[in-house]
Amino acid sequence: MSFYRVLCLVGAALSAHAAQASRVGILVSVPPTTPASVVEALQAETEEALRNNGVDLLWTFSQEEAARATYDRVVSLRLTGRCVPIRPEVSRKSRVLGFTHISDGTVLPFVEISCDTVLRVMEVGNHRSTPYFPPNVFGRALGRVLVHEMLHVLTVSSAHEREGLTKPAFNSSDLMLGNLRLNPAARQRLQHSLGHDNLQAENGGQQRAHTEE
Repeated sequence: MSFYRVLCLVGAALSAHAAQASRVGILVSVPPTTPASVVEALQAETEEALRNNGVDLLWTFSQEEAARATYDRVVSLRLTGRCVPIRPEVSRKSRVLGFTHISDGTVLPFVEISCDTVLRVMEVGNHRSTPYFPPNVFGRALGRVLVHEMLHVLTVSSAHEREGLTKPAFNSSDLMLGNLRLNPAARQRLQHSLGHDNLQAENGGQQRAHTEE
């Protein structure tokens, strides 16, 4: 019998080696009303977090486009809900920010992120005079959730750390503020999985669910 479970993240109330980088294709599906500026900020945050870790991200937005390229790894990303940076309605629904799936102990390369939940977590503790979040701030939050889930997929691991982008839960500050990045343990795990262990020294130094802090 096949064992299937969900791995999720919840929210709390090479320059020299560029030619050797693993080509990771990200096939993106977003609601048609999602602002382009939000998607651009998501991409920028994801690329910044994974910079110098042996990963060359190749973004594609259609199956046809994806079929024309070759990749070492492929991650399918689907954004769900109302992906517009507007104050969310009060709700006590799901606390899951993003998730991947595990089948028979294998982490599958499919990531889903709930825009509605991300917005609700961003709203906690924020007293704004406007109902809108800046698109770049919302996109940054989505990018941080994506990096967390991608780490599970690329390392085929459900491991979490106490700090950084591989924490088991994110709060509003984690999503919106500071420079939340991979900690050394997560970097080492990623580079080992991609076969770039040598990058660890040069740069200084199987999946599950996540919730809100």
